[in-house]
Amino acid sequence: LFFVPFGLINLFVLILNGIPFKGISNDANNTLEALRNPRSREAYAMLLNTHAQLTYGERFSAMSLSETNPKTLELTRGLQLNEYLLRTTQALYQGHLEDYVQRMKGLKEHTTNQIFAGLLKPYSHLAALLSDPMSALEHTDKATLRVIKAMKYEGLFALILWYQAHLQKDEKTPKIYQRFIDIAKKQPLKGEIEDLLNLQETLSKTSLEHPAVMLSKTTEESFSVPENIEQTP
Repeated sequence: LFFVPFGLINLFVLILNGIPFKGISNDANNTLEALRNPRSREAYAMLLNTHAQLTYGERFSAMSLSETNPKTLELTRGLQLNEYLLRTTQALYQGHLEDYVQRMKGLKEHTTNQIFAGLLKPYSHLAALLSDPMSALEHTDKATLRVIKAMKYEGLFALILWYQAHLQKDEKTPKIYQRFIDIAKKQPLKGEIEDLLNLQETLSKTSLEHPAVMLSKTTEESFSVPENIEQTP
């Protein structure tokens, strides 16, 4: 009887995952979107392939993602938005910090779905710390910070907390750094551990006087924000 409640909970989650709720990215919505939209099918395939490689210990920063024309993406479609965010996160792990900042700014401006907009806030906060640390520290959104702290056992979110403390020259920075190291080493994916530690080393070289975006240059082939933002029917 002890396991019955957990079985019911799992059944409830399974049922919800199979119902295409509007505005929520679950398996049902993803499947419907992929069936209806050829470009979304490409995004779905790329997302699944990327996660498979991560499962086998590959480093995200070293993966060769399929070539694509960013102008073909519609950011109001969940799968295509996830592809864009995946590519943006890879730029971060590869140390292309200015590229990451520019992509996040464009993504924030063009994301109309409120649920997705909320999920993007921690990533946007990191972009703000990289591009204009003084302003970001002074005008930190408390709600966003609460989300990051609630997710502090995830490697990237733990890294964001450390980076903010690093910029603030917080006396607790060494303790926060050690917490990040402990969390990073407990990540289930070997490649993710290496990427997180390398990213921390890159960010540690930055300061308020020399923002992180100065460490890299945006190439001419930068993955820009799509121009054809269309509403999903």
